[in-house]
Amino acid sequence: MNPCHHAGVQRAGGDFDNQRPRRPELKTVVNPKRLPKFRFNLCLERLRKVETAVTANRLRIAVLFGGRSAEHEVSVLSATNVMRALEPAKYDALPIFVTREGKWLLSRFEGGALATPSGGTEVCLVPGGHGRMLAVPAEGAPYALPDIDILFPVLHGLHGEDGAVQGLAEVAQVPLAGCGILGSATALDKDIA
Repeated sequence: MNPCHHAGVQRAGGDFDNQRPRRPELKTVVNPKRLPKFRFNLCLERLRKVETAVTANRLRIAVLFGGRSAEHEVSVLSATNVMRALEPAKYDALPIFVTREGKWLLSRFEGGALATPSGGTEVCLVPGGHGRMLAVPAEGAPYALPDIDILFPVLHGLHGEDGAVQGLAEVAQVPLAGCGILGSATALDKDIA
């Protein structure tokens, strides 16, 4: 099995869900040994492949950055580059900042910089929701955000590159840019890789 695949939905019996996906599957053949060097370009290539199937709307991408690891600041810089590379005419990017404590917060990309809020509206993916997201403001009632088409994790180190977020994408049944659970966990474990 190619470790770089979309987050498919698999039942306990091993059969894939028969529901038709909202967007085409994201498949790219990649040499896993060369993946870390080409991860950014691979993700953009996958997004470009999907864009040909989207006609009426822009592809909505949740860009997840920050995180709980020691590489928090590097993730913010990487996500800034991703946001700059995503053309607004083609992609509707939703930046989501992950605090050092692990909270997911709505962010903004203005003037070429990503906001890294310390508080505000929290965000969560709905398990089994095929891209449904909820916003949970500090005060007031939770509300639905527009569905996302792809989760683009730009997280480095533990709790981001280790298969954790990839597993979350699989539970939420949302396609993901990058490796799946096994590929991510294996690539991060230097003794196994």
